[in-house]
Amino acid sequence: MCVDHLLIIHFTREFAKTSSEGFLKKYIVGTFDLKAIVIGYDHHFGKGRKGGLDFLKDMGNKYGFEVDQIPMQEFKDVALSSSRIREAIKAGQMPEAERYLGYHYSITGTVVKGNQIGRTLGFPTANIDPDSPDKLIPAYGVYASLIRYGDKIYEGMSNIGVRPTLSENQLTIEVNVFDFDKEIYGEKITIYFLQHTREEKKFRDLELLRRRLVIDKVKVKKILERREGKK
Repeated sequence: MCVDHLLIIHFTREFAKTSSEGFLKKYIVGTFDLKAIVIGYDHHFGKGRKGGLDFLKDMGNKYGFEVDQIPMQEFKDVALSSSRIREAIKAGQMPEAERYLGYHYSITGTVVKGNQIGRTLGFPTANIDPDSPDKLIPAYGVYASLIRYGDKIYEGMSNIGVRPTLSENQLTIEVNVFDFDKEIYGEKITIYFLQHTREEKKFRDLELLRRRLVIDKVKVKKILERREGKK
C-alpha cells in the first residue's frame, strides 16, 4: 500500500489550542477532497480530546463525508494498541512485542567503526548507525538476535547501551554475528531482537566483561537452538 499524500504538522503550543472542529476545517476538510475518515476505536483529537466518533459523524453530515471506526483488536483478551506495543519494546519484552506485531522488532542501519574493544576480547561487533533517528530503541542490555546481511540471515548476540565498563556514555547498538568474519563497514544490516537476556552492567575490568560475554553467548545460543527446534 502506498501513501499518496502525507500531511506533517508541527505540534506547537498554539497548535495544541486548536479545537476539534477548527482542526477538521483547516487541516482536513480545507485541504483534501474528503470522502471518508477511518479512525481507531479510541481515537480522539483536538483541544480537550473532544473530537471522537460521535463528533466526526456530526461533522460528516455537515461536510459530506463518511466515518468508519476500526473496532478494538484483542490478542488473548488483551486490547492491542500502539502504546502497549511501544511499552513492550521499551521494556525489552520482545516476545510480547512479536506476538502483538506479528514479526520480530528490528533496527536497520549502516555499519560504522567503533573502538574495536570487542575484537580484542574475542567478540568482534558490528556497530550500526540506525537509518531512522526516531526509531524506538529497546531496553538496554544483551539480546539473542538474528541479523540480515544481504540476502542471508545469521544468528548473533546484540547489545544496546552506553557501555559503562568503557565509560563511554554514548548510545551504541552493536552485534556479534556468529560464524561471520567479513568486513562490512559502510554496508546495511538489520538486527532482529528476539529475546532480552540481561540488563546492561558495569564490570570492574575488561577481563570480567570478557568472561560475562562467554556466558552470554552460551545463553543466547541455547535460546536460538530452542527457537530452531520449534520450527
